[in-house]
Amino acid sequence: MKLTGATVTANDAGQQVLGFENSNDWSGISVTDSNHTEGRVSAQVSVSGWMQLTSSHLSTLVDSNEQISDKAAIDVWLPESVGWLDLRFIVDIPSQGIYWRELGTESQEALVVGEFTSVVFPVPDDIATALSGSYDDLRIVVIVNGPSMSAPLLLDNIRFAKEAVDTDGSLGEQVRFAFDLPQDVKLLETVVQVNESFKIATAAHPQNQTANVVTWARV
Repeated sequence: MKLTGATVTANDAGQQVLGFENSNDWSGISVTDSNHTEGRVSAQVSVSGWMQLTSSHLSTLVDSNEQISDKAAIDVWLPESVGWLDLRFIVDIPSQGIYWRELGTESQEALVVGEFTSVVFPVPDDIATALSGSYDDLRIVVIVNGPSMSAPLLLDNIRFAKEAVDTDGSLGEQVRFAFDLPQDVKLLETVVQVNESFKIATAAHPQNQTANVVTWARV
């Protein structure tokens, strides 16, 4: 499973938390690392059995014309091969009736040693609806359970897929599609040809780099 399309761009405070930019925003994290996929740093996790990492409270992640869709992701750096490892992603929003809801568990088989891997979790409809609402008590919990390692495991760039909400009919009929580009080719250097008029509603890259996924609407 991959996370493609537009992802949430939280407010500055929210993005700092989701990007692990300050270890004070997370219980269970005391050290950051310059190796990262977004922002300035990632979080170091010295794994030794069950490790629970809990974010500070977050407020509403999306604007009124957006909504969370069906996936969440986190980037994970595995420093060495291990025989077992569990990674769990949990959402807690009491004001929205969401209490300690686990989105899923992934094992070491989902990770590549020595590089960041984007681990994707499905977001059920009721949690997506809650995340798209108004709140100031969202907490994200990441649980890492594994053996001791010779170097820290790294975490970075929590993100949620989003989609536009057509509140006034301005987006017309939306059609989503994705295409892959070579790393050295930018979207601005690419021509997309269709048989009728269209406009790009959103464009995003899975690691917040040059966009390579677009949504277009007939006009």
